[in-house]
Amino acid sequence: MGTRRRLVAMVTVVVALGSAAPLAQAAANDCPTVFNGAIHYELVSVSCTGPICTIVFSGSGGSTLGPVTDTLRVVQNFASTPCPTFTSEHTMSFAGSRTLTAVGEGTVCGNPGGNSFITETSAVTGGTGGLENAIGTVFGEGVSGPTGPVVHFHGTLDC
Repeated sequence: MGTRRRLVAMVTVVVALGSAAPLAQAAANDCPTVFNGAIHYELVSVSCTGPICTIVFSGSGGSTLGPVTDTLRVVQNFASTPCPTFTSEHTMSFAGSRTLTAVGEGTVCGNPGGNSFITETSAVTGGTGGLENAIGTVFGEGVSGPTGPVVHFHGTLDC
C-alpha cells in the first residue's frame, strides 16, 4: 500500500472515531451525512433551585464540519437516581456563519470527587448558512474531569 493510501486510510479512521483533534472539513457539501466531533467544555454559570440546576457551558473543538464552538445549556436533576439526568440545548457554530441547533437528554454517572461519565442523545433541529433545515440524531459520550467535560459526538445529518 502506497504512502498516500495509508494516509487516506489513517484520516478515514480518525474521522470515523471522532478524534479530539480538529478534523478535516467537509468537502463541497456543507451538510455531510455523517457528523463526528469532539468538544472540550468550560463552565460559564450555574443556578439551582433545590436539586434542579441550570448549567451553561462554552465549548470548542473539532468536527467533520471544521472547528466548532458550542454554547450548551443543561438542566440537570441531581435528585434522579441512579444517575443524575439532564436535558440539553446545543448551539454549535462553524466557519462561514454556519450553525446547528440540537436538543437532547442524557445522564451523568460517576463518583463524587472523581470522573463522571456522560451519555447523551440529541435531535438536530435546524441550522443556518448551508445547514438550513438540518435534522438528524447525534450521540454524545464523554468524561467530566477536573478540567471540564470532554464529549465525543457521532451521528447523522440530513439537510
